[in-house]
Amino acid sequence: MENSKRKQWEMLDKDKTYFSFIENCRLKKYSPEDQIQIHHIIPKYAFENTPEDIAYKDSSENLIELSLQDHQKAHELLYEIFHNKQDLGAIKMLSGNLVESRRIWRQLGAAATHVIQKKQNKTFFNSEFQKEMSRRSLERSDALEIRSKGGKLGGTNRNLDRVITSNDRYVFSYENVQVLCILNCRTGGQVLEQLNNFKKTPLQRVTPLLKGERKSLMVGLVSY
Repeated sequence: MENSKRKQWEMLDKDKTYFSFIENCRLKKYSPEDQIQIHHIIPKYAFENTPEDIAYKDSSENLIELSLQDHQKAHELLYEIFHNKQDLGAIKMLSGNLVESRRIWRQLGAAATHVIQKKQNKTFFNSEFQKEMSRRSLERSDALEIRSKGGKLGGTNRNLDRVITSNDRYVFSYENVQVLCILNCRTGGQVLEQLNNFKKTPLQRVTPLLKGERKSLMVGLVSY
């Protein structure tokens, strides 16, 4: 049974390293002590849901019995040629490193899930979902503290010199009396930090203040 997938992979294996190894294994006579396992010559991950691929994937032409050592070697050759992490996961599993194998498979599973969710416009790829998650985060009293180091850095870089610049000064007043002037802040988070140094009840969000939406503490923006 000829298969286009087999022809494609043979062309990619330019030095015939992998397929020569497979053919040599066909000539071997393993001893009863060898742990015999079934190996897909063209890996299962390479096939699509087409009639041709479905018929060939588990056919006798695409299956070979290998010892445990040769099975591991086969995946090592596949990884060297095609650089697919599914082969790396198989190598770790066959060598007994189950912890690392599971870690690789979890990463691959997450990546595949993200591809599907992006196509379906779900979860983090959906703007409404992101807004809801952001709202829930901001409602927490420890919203700033629970962010990861990357999250804090990303938030700072994202807002850097956009709404607020280092050349702006913020004059905060209460009942029409100026109470605090903040200079040279680069982000809303830095304004919030300065305000909390002067206020007994900690503020959790600075956006309403900067927009003038909060009535109990008004704000005016004055540029140098």
